[in-house]
Amino acid sequence: MKIVIDSNVIIAAFAARGLCNEVFELCLAEQEIYLSEALIAETEKGLLEKVRVPGNITKEIIRFLKSETKNVEIDRETKEIINETKLKLRDPKDLMVLATAESSEAEIILTGDKDLLSLKRYKKIKILTPRKFYDQIRKQNSSE
Repeated sequence: MKIVIDSNVIIAAFAARGLCNEVFELCLAEQEIYLSEALIAETEKGLLEKVRVPGNITKEIIRFLKSETKNVEIDRETKEIINETKLKLRDPKDLMVLATAESSEAEIILTGDKDLLSLKRYKKIKILTPRKFYDQIRKQNSSE
């Protein structure tokens, strides 16, 4: 399954052991993670400024993300189309997450962002919390 993971989930995955870390590891092992340069840059900024991860460790995390995920180019046309849909998003950075998902043809966006979560879906792309995704995967695996 193609998944875009928002920077807030990635930051939480590296900042502490917990649900986001488990979900991130599960996605690495069993799914295809797609990230854009913009999402990686936002992750790097968050690790450095919000969580205060030392620069050398942050660089290692970014190198890891670039080597273990698929890079998505967001073209200007995709950004413009999404912007023209007049989505009511307070943070313009949320458009970058949607553009990454659309450009990669992702099936799911994992995020903790309330504005994105309020959409529930963008076109055919489900927008889920890490908890909801984790519960769905566990339920799916137990029924197999």
